[in-house]
Amino acid sequence: MLKNIIVDIGGVILDDSNEVLEKFLNKSRNEVKNLSKMVYGNPNWKKCLLGELSQEEHLQKLIEQFPAYQQDFEKMLMPEYQEFVLTVMKKNLELLYELKSKKYAIYFLSNLTEATYHYIKHTLDDFDGGIYSWQEHFVKPQQEIYELILGRFYLKKEESIFFDDKLKNVQMGNQLGIKSVQFGGIEDVLRNIN
Repeated sequence: MLKNIIVDIGGVILDDSNEVLEKFLNKSRNEVKNLSKMVYGNPNWKKCLLGELSQEEHLQKLIEQFPAYQQDFEKMLMPEYQEFVLTVMKKNLELLYELKSKKYAIYFLSNLTEATYHYIKHTLDDFDGGIYSWQEHFVKPQQEIYELILGRFYLKKEESIFFDDKLKNVQMGNQLGIKSVQFGGIEDVLRNIN
């Protein structure tokens, strides 16, 4: 019997799409694609997700390397702009609260920086718990982070389902015996828990 719903945060609770950045930065799709590659495709971004580097430190390194983009980098990485870069997907959040009220336990398993964690954590306070990469120094799809959430919260694989927007993370979950589904929209949750 399904008791536990485990979800990613970026792409499920927070809209981390380039479309949000296009609007906020007032840039074209190609410009945002290039900026995203510089910021999130940079090896230092993984260090931020692992808790080895702060977003501010990453920002300073980027500015040193590409000074012409300072203003864009600041808007993408400074904590005070998080709410514009990562908008809360309210309908998804409301559905999770509704499922919690129906006696499902809701957990989060997310590759997240410390700055994003501080921005979103109060929104997630009423849920049952979570594992965040920056605190644990593992990122999905590393096997250890999946084992961590099961172990820390005493979750049984056969009673749990995991939703993530990235296929590689879903594949690892399934490989480890946790039913895992690629998240494309909230209907994917409803379809797979019934």
